[in-house]
Amino acid sequence: MKSKNYFVIFIVLAGLFFFLLNFFGIKICYDPQKESSLPWKWYLEIPLKKPFDTTIKPGDYIIFKADKRMLPYFKPGVKFGKRVIGMPGDMLVTRGRDFYLNNRFITRAQKTDSKGNPAPLFIYKGRIPKDCYFVLGHHPHSFDSRYWGFVCKPAIIGKIFPLCGKKW
Repeated sequence: MKSKNYFVIFIVLAGLFFFLLNFFGIKICYDPQKESSLPWKWYLEIPLKKPFDTTIKPGDYIIFKADKRMLPYFKPGVKFGKRVIGMPGDMLVTRGRDFYLNNRFITRAQKTDSKGNPAPLFIYKGRIPKDCYFVLGHHPHSFDSRYWGFVCKPAIIGKIFPLCGKKW
């Protein structure tokens, strides 16, 4: 008899938990990609609005919507999750396929995409604009700011946080 009571309590608490997640716009998400931009498969997507912390800091993972710069690889509106590396006001310089942030080497862009076609290249020399961010994926072949440029606030949906550790 006690096990039935515990089961009912569990169901009620689980229902309340998912109701609260939905009420605050929090989503539990799964990344099905084999070579993902994220270091984990399961994560929470938390909207970039009050009552949540709306500040974006270096190292944060954000989720945003793709735009026409991501064509032909991804359609506009597809959700992307990437790690924030460069902040507004940081100095970003491209030298060949190498990227430097505040005079420190941070990454190199690939010459070709996964199909062997020439990869696009974002070329820039200057300060990262206000409300814009330079983002990189976890995977070295990630399609990120190296190829299409900055992510700016209007495209950002929210922050993402791991639900479980590394991918299995």
